[in-house]
Amino acid sequence: MSRRSARVRWEPIIQKFNDSGKSAKQWAKEEGISYQSLILWKRKLKEPPAFVELNGSVGTFELRWRGIRIELSSFEELKELGQLLVQWC
Repeated sequence: MSRRSARVRWEPIIQKFNDSGKSAKQWAKEEGISYQSLILWKRKLKEPPAFVELNGSVGTFELRWRGIRIELSSFEELKELGQLLVQWC
């Protein structure tokens, strides 16, 4: 399995774990996933991506970054969010 395909495979697994609110050991055991692999990929995926994924459909945008999900209903809201982030930085 290539690094890219492994990363693509593990991203939703880590997201599901992060959303669970459970300890890594407990969640891995319940899901039948290696605890060591879970910790390894959680660490690997913690590194900031080179880009931010932006999915758009008719009238909506979904932004996901580091486990944060933001849904916007218009391009104007997306521009406002961009301006807000620039002000914070």
